[in-house]
Amino acid sequence: MARRIIYRYMKRDTEDPAKPMVGDGVCELGVRVPRDVKPSDAGYVRTKSGGMSVSLSPSSLPVVFVEAYPVWQMDADDLPASLYLAGGLTGVENVGHALVKPAHKMKLAEYQQALANTQELWEEVSTWPPATSSAEPLNPEE
Repeated sequence: MARRIIYRYMKRDTEDPAKPMVGDGVCELGVRVPRDVKPSDAGYVRTKSGGMSVSLSPSSLPVVFVEAYPVWQMDADDLPASLYLAGGLTGVENVGHALVKPAHKMKLAEYQQALANTQELWEEVSTWPPATSSAEPLNPEE
């Protein structure tokens, strides 16, 4: 069976630079509220409430972060049962984009912890951008 590799820009952990930084900020291993998920008033997230953005190929990563943060990869089949990969289907706006979502209704803190628990599964991509990439950094003055 072919591996399903997912990619994401993330900061390096300050204590262990060989791992991505866990958190709820930009380019951290987690989700931002309310941008990525919108918990209910009781603090729950659902399978349809958003998720952590990932790319299904290096070429579909947003170019805005190409020089700012390292690229990390993991096998989506290694996600724990509490998480699942959704998206990347034909006919959607960005077929290379997907979300790591909660597999069932859970508290936001439980979802963040499930994402954090994947920290050991992520590996930094050693050569970036890959030779086949046409990614160019965005010019912030445009």
